[in-house]
Amino acid sequence: MTSEQFDAYLQSAVRDYAEAHLKAGDCEPEDALPKAQADYAELLPEGARTKHQHLFVLHDEALGRDIGMLWFAFKQGVEPPKAAYLFDLQIDPELRGKGYGRKALASFEQLARDMGARKVALNVFGWNRPARALYEKAGYQVIGIGMRKALA
Repeated sequence: MTSEQFDAYLQSAVRDYAEAHLKAGDCEPEDALPKAQADYAELLPEGARTKHQHLFVLHDEALGRDIGMLWFAFKQGVEPPKAAYLFDLQIDPELRGKGYGRKALASFEQLARDMGARKVALNVFGWNRPARALYEKAGYQVIGIGMRKALA
């Protein structure tokens, strides 16, 4: 991912992440955007060139265009790397449900394996049923469930 592509990604990603937290109900509306900005600033202080972070633009040659992005990292302090963490996988909305997510996930897993990972992990918001379905079909297993109830 180039710096220009990263800047474009960051603008929408921070906004989308803030909206995802609001939809999940895990922060107050006035806290969502600052929380998202802080998380991205902490994880990617040097943008696309942040050490140990791997950001890719997904491109489809047949379509002749970029179709999404993928971001992962390895758990730090472990040599060789044993666990890769998928931070973000995005497929353009008009292309979802056409197998691109499945192919991107398989490519990520192979790359992580080639780089020494023995397992991969991710987090998905409970309300995001399409993403959950993609990951479950790919063999990912739920390892925890957070629950909440709003009180009037």
